Amino acid sequence: TTRTDGVRIRYPEGMSWLVGGALRLTGTPDSGTVSGRVVVQRVTLAQETDATHLYLGIEQLRFGERLRVHMDITPEACTALVPSLILQPLIENAVKYAVSRREEGGTIRIQARRDGDSLVIVIDDDGPGCPNFAERKDGHGVGLANTRERLSVLYGARQDFSIGNRAPRGVQVLIRLPFESTIVEKSTNIEIAA
Repeated sequence: TTRTDGVRIRYPEGMSWLVGGALRLTGTPDSGTVSGRVVVQRVTLAQETDATHLYLGIEQLRFGERLRVHMDITPEACTALVPSLILQPLIENAVKYAVSRREEGGTIRIQARRDGDSLVIVIDDDGPGCPNFAERKDGHGVGLANTRERLSVLYGARQDFSIGNRAPRGVQVLIRLPFESTIVEKSTNIEIAA
């Protein structure tokens, strides 16, 4: 691959198509301003999981069989609109804390379904968990805090974001958003007054 400045980049075998696909999926900015309003890009959950698959494909090259992923997403949930790249920091955390630090690796599960007027997304892992999320002041949890704040700004009281340890081990993140769906293949933008 050659960048616009003429520098040639070589990716490990199998990685070039992953990087290209990730760039194509994320090439549109998540937010910007139009006529003084903040515009946030939303994509279908199917598109979001496609981006997640690309990221996990890259991580699979690093971890091999140590990284195990299971997705259980209902067809109806695939049509739901979600903020672009909302899963990425959560999956990164699971890889970092549940897989990379353990010799045996770990399993990440991603589930999504419609529950009445809500979309419910659950991401969990079988890692060691976290002794106390509330006391983390060492720079950890930035992705979680940003995700929580982003959802709060976009959906207010209509959303729920929770994280905690699960028994017997691991961490579980639960996201509940208003279920908004589209059959249109292009992403949809919502506007938020600035």
